[in-house]
Amino acid sequence: MRILTIACAVAVLCGCANEPKAPPVTGAYAGLPLAVFTHGKPDFAAITWSRVMMNGGVAAGLESVAEGNDIVKEFEVDDPALAIAASLETSLSASLRVIAGAPVRTDLFQVQPGAKGLVLDVLSENWAFSYLPADPAQYQVKYMGRARLVDAATGAELVSAPCRWASEDNKNAPGYDELLAGRAALLKDMLAAAARDCAVAYRKQFLAAPALQQTAPAVR
Repeated sequence: MRILTIACAVAVLCGCANEPKAPPVTGAYAGLPLAVFTHGKPDFAAITWSRVMMNGGVAAGLESVAEGNDIVKEFEVDDPALAIAASLETSLSASLRVIAGAPVRTDLFQVQPGAKGLVLDVLSENWAFSYLPADPAQYQVKYMGRARLVDAATGAELVSAPCRWASEDNKNAPGYDELLAGRAALLKDMLAAAARDCAVAYRKQFLAAPALQQTAPAVR
């Protein structure tokens, strides 16, 4: 992209103004690498009315997490952070002109000597489904996460963005069996919707961050 931009600039100086020009390279990290980090799956809670009424308190919470984790394992439910990270990697590489494509890492980010570019860190903080107080036979899926961009050279956090998502809590909300039918197909669809919406929300907050609006440094 840098070579193409230079070539177009030379063409204009030579009087070839009608030649198509590449889009301008903008952003403080243009031409530098983008590393992507995610984290292990957090505990998933399956909160049912019967369990809360029967046990309540800490016991109900522990049992809800145990059942939720079993559901995630049995039906192979993906952490939404993975889809969010993939979506953001694609959109940010286009918007910020950073170089993506490195394998996604799951360890904690630490500054490495000689590192440069951006780090995208995506975390799922909480995910669950819970009965509706108005109708305990119906359930709502909830997701909460956070994503941030970090300067790979210094470790400075450039922007951190939260996202909260919940499915409908009205008469269209699904029942327990409906949510888990077909290897939890509906649950997976709802979490995929959460991932799409959060990726959009994160991207808007990222691109509005002042730290990413500076003039692009020279690529070395």
